[in-house]
Amino acid sequence: MANTWNQGAIDAGGGDYFGCSIGEIVVLQIAGMFEFVDKTFDESKGPQSMCEIPAHNLGDPTEDGTPRTFSTGRRRSQPLLALCAELDGKGLDPRTRAIRVEVNGRPHPTKAGQTIGDMVATDLGPATEHGGVSLYAAAAVAADPATACMDAMGKAADLDALKAAFGPGYKAADATVRPALKAAYDERKAAFEDSADVPF
Repeated sequence: MANTWNQGAIDAGGGDYFGCSIGEIVVLQIAGMFEFVDKTFDESKGPQSMCEIPAHNLGDPTEDGTPRTFSTGRRRSQPLLALCAELDGKGLDPRTRAIRVEVNGRPHPTKAGQTIGDMVATDLGPATEHGGVSLYAAAAVAADPATACMDAMGKAADLDALKAAFGPGYKAADATVRPALKAAYDERKAAFEDSADVPF
């Protein structure tokens, strides 16, 4: 397979990862179950235990709508995992929620001049209200991509929603129906751009 610039950038960065450093705030939507992995970033320090979670960075989504890997230290991840357990206990699927993650710094208790990051995780509500993806729409696309794509494009309220509806459905659909999906997308996109009456 030929190289691509995008894949090269991902590989050079160690994979399609994102995290949250001290002083940062990230809003994410979890897309799968966490996994603890040991990674060596510095040979002199040995392996570090990391928590990796498939997730969407709602402030910086991927072009094709696929999740990345949210990566943070195992101990630092505890508040995020505790929030997911709390949501699950209330009957809310953590994968349907927008979660605000921030890491606040505090002085290290024994190492002068060093800072420890403490994570704070907050449930912001349904992910779809914060630019996230519908878990149920994703399931519908998997079952019948073409029909789900047409339905989602028909319900799209704006150009961003139209793009979000078209991409995953088009990629998952059979090649024989893709031209029809693209034609429907182009027609609806033109209507949005002209601010005319939107078809469907």
